Amino acid sequence: MRKYLLIISFLFFKTFIYSQDFIKSDTLKSESEVYRTSHISMGNSGLTKYFKILTCDSSDFKKIELEIINCYTKHKLEYTEFYIICIPNYIKLQSNKETDILMKFINKIDAERMNLNLSTALIKLKYDFKNNKFEYYLDEPKKDLIEFKDYKLNIKPNEVCMFLRR
Repeated sequence: MRKYLLIISFLFFKTFIYSQDFIKSDTLKSESEVYRTSHISMGNSGLTKYFKILTCDSSDFKKIELEIINCYTKHKLEYTEFYIICIPNYIKLQSNKETDILMKFINKIDAERMNLNLSTALIKLKYDFKNNKFEYYLDEPKKDLIEFKDYKLNIKPNEVCMFLRR
């Protein structure tokens, strides 16, 4: 009986465990190159925790982190999870290598989020006419990077808040 009570209380308080602000730095290796990554979690939200992905140049990496935190504290944002990858001189999807880097990053994010029972990029967008915005649902896997709208390539520090607010 005590064991069941412990399991039930763990499941009940599970959302509070994931509602703590943190910044986690990591790396992603792709074809003998190493890319710096960062995961910023800001928020008291449910288990969905929508997220955005940003790529930036190495010189702007720390500035982007600070801009995300500042924007989140100044404005009420729908998104509470932010992932950054530092890819030097990366402007648009020009080659298979660049697409592979971004897809590896998205797959890494998905693996991490699946372990935490959070929503993943393996989602499909639907338009909610009632609320006039796009929403996600989890019953169909994402098949192509083009379908994933919540990323910004080679973002500059002055563009961060505007991107996060839309």
